[in-house]
Amino acid sequence: MTMSGPGIPVFVISLSGETSRRESVKTQLGRLGIPFEFFDAVDGRGMDVKTHPAYDGPRRIRCFGKHLTGGELGCLLSHKALYETILENNLDLALILEDDVILEDDFKIVLEDARNKTDRFDILRFLGSPKVMNRAHRDVFSMAGIYRAVRMPTAPGGAHAYLITHRGARIMLQHLQKNPFPIDTLIGRTWQTGLEVLAVKPGLAKQNLDFISAIETDRFDKKINLPPLKKAIFLLTRGLFKISEAAGKRFIYWSRFYGPRNLVK
Repeated sequence: MTMSGPGIPVFVISLSGETSRRESVKTQLGRLGIPFEFFDAVDGRGMDVKTHPAYDGPRRIRCFGKHLTGGELGCLLSHKALYETILENNLDLALILEDDVILEDDFKIVLEDARNKTDRFDILRFLGSPKVMNRAHRDVFSMAGIYRAVRMPTAPGGAHAYLITHRGARIMLQHLQKNPFPIDTLIGRTWQTGLEVLAVKPGLAKQNLDFISAIETDRFDKKINLPPLKKAIFLLTRGLFKISEAAGKRFIYWSRFYGPRNLVK
């Protein structure tokens, strides 16, 4: 098991044939002095999504009106396999990266600080897009000088860089037995999982948009192709889903006011 400078196992999820992506992340982690190992991703692009035992298709249709893409399912299954690895090896903490990540220079010093604060989070996300970083937040604790671990009132996407504890991996796996959401969406649904999920601000990791996504662009298509009756039912169930989701986000943001929780491992 490869350990990083701060003594944290570091895994980079990557399809085995993605040479350019692997070289990019290898160069970055080498520059930062962070040892790592590649974790071969599941290629879901040829999968029959609807029949996969880990996928909750009916609930997905009720909430979104369309199925996950094969790429989204493959991404989900890759992270799921890594959580299983964390439990099998009894790891207290692991850093999970995707191979299209871009890391800032201070990434390692914040990582070193976070290693000593695992009683304060289950998942610590490194998100770097301006859209995410400009949103409202509440500071929970400080890190490495100017950095803070913060709670956001929204559930931003992105699973390209995050720390996860043993407890976090165990509980995520419980929610991945039959799941309708992409992995980054599930990570953000803290009202469902009960996990303490925080983000580092200012942002330290973003996605390299120069790479063609293996998750497929169909996920951005908002068109709903359902028969009239099913579409009418979907409009109702979608509305109820959005109300419950908005309520969940606000509940977590306001109920966990300031200060970290004492986490039960």
